[in-house]
Amino acid sequence: VKLTGSQPYNGSTWIEANSLVVSNKAGSDTVYVAQGLAFTAAADGVGVWPIASYGTLVLGNAGGQGTGTGATPATDQFNAPASLAVDTSGDFYVADTANNRVCEVTPAGVQTVVPFTGLTNPVGVAVDIFSNVYVVCPAQNAVFEMPAGGSQTTVAFTGLHYPTAIAVDTAGDVFLSDTLNNRVLELPFGGSQTTVAGLNVALPAGLCVDTNGDIFVVNSATNSVVELPAGGSQIALT
Repeated sequence: VKLTGSQPYNGSTWIEANSLVVSNKAGSDTVYVAQGLAFTAAADGVGVWPIASYGTLVLGNAGGQGTGTGATPATDQFNAPASLAVDTSGDFYVADTANNRVCEVTPAGVQTVVPFTGLTNPVGVAVDIFSNVYVVCPAQNAVFEMPAGGSQTTVAFTGLHYPTAIAVDTAGDVFLSDTLNNRVLELPFGGSQTTVAGLNVALPAGLCVDTNGDIFVVNSATNSVVELPAGGSQIALT
């Protein structure tokens, strides 16, 4: 899917579209956009972008920034949501950055706050196939995990300098954009941290890994996107 320019969104335009994610739900080809720091009435929500159609608001409340006190997506307002993830059941996870929380919303519209504690401006969120939730807090140089049915832990990344984006592959390996260190890290399932070899990145921000193990990274310093195919060499996407 290629989105160019200012695409129509709920009668307005995308403003500061911070994160894109494709649904992991079987049979879905839907792209979702987290929109924060908006300057129009279409503010602080999460949009859904079905293939070949325009966006509609699916989470949050278009109309301004909120304190995150509502009980449902219809009554809640996010504040500068920066990232989102969708699990295999179609549940959303939203990094509600300025409200210092991660929200989960089921397809039926039941909204809860994932019970992380001590988050400071979370910006990256990911969920694996086992429904374990990961969140990145750049100001804390830390990544936290909320295992399904478990308690919060700190993911064993070290030496971080303003990490931003996170992704988890189908094997449970965790990938992290360590932005100000100009590198992408991998924490293999049950293993130790390594730097992903073969990636030449400059202030890496957005990050994803596909089912083939190919890694895609947004280089914010060069306004470019690069791909590292599994077992291959880096290529620039145009």
